[in-house]
Amino acid sequence: MREIALQAMVEATSQARINRDMRTQTGIPGDVIFELGDVVEYHRPSTQKDLCGWHGPGVIQEINADQGHVILKHNEREIRCRFQDLRQFL
Repeated sequence: MREIALQAMVEATSQARINRDMRTQTGIPGDVIFELGDVVEYHRPSTQKDLCGWHGPGVIQEINADQGHVILKHNEREIRCRFQDLRQFL
């Protein structure tokens, strides 16, 4: 009896997890959002609370989708950024 009850709880938990995962929306991969030559801003953690962490604009020079980052040019420097640290320049 205990084994059957445990089996039912495991199945219910698994089904709930699957249902929860099916309702979530996944993000769009960065290599789909960004293209070569796009003008973007990049984020770096700020050392002061009152300063914004977003810098830019920079131009995307290279996209390395398999490594999850891009190389952009900002102020004549090449900067490597992760996809999640980029946004389109406003």
